[in-house]
Amino acid sequence: MLVYLFATIVGGVLLGASVVSGHHGDSGAGHVDAGHVDSGESHAGHGGSVASLMFSVRFWTYLLAFGGATGLLLHYLAGTGEPLTALLAAGVGATSGGTAQ
Repeated sequence: MLVYLFATIVGGVLLGASVVSGHHGDSGAGHVDAGHVDSGESHAGHGGSVASLMFSVRFWTYLLAFGGATGLLLHYLAGTGEPLTALLAAGVGATSGGTAQ
């Protein structure tokens, strides 16, 4: 239970820092901007390998924030047992982290 709380707090702080700083991690490569033409290059960090995903701060931020929150909600509101709560929280966290890329 404390693991879910810790994960939610750490992930929430990282998400909050990202929102406050205004940086969304996109380098702008491949976008039309002020008359610049799309270069057609793929975006770095979008759809990369599993290894690059595992070292992504964005992946871990979303995994911690949403996985931890899911674990807290399942445990305290739904009364779900521990093995199922951990599996569902990990699945939600990994899915949200993977799609945030």
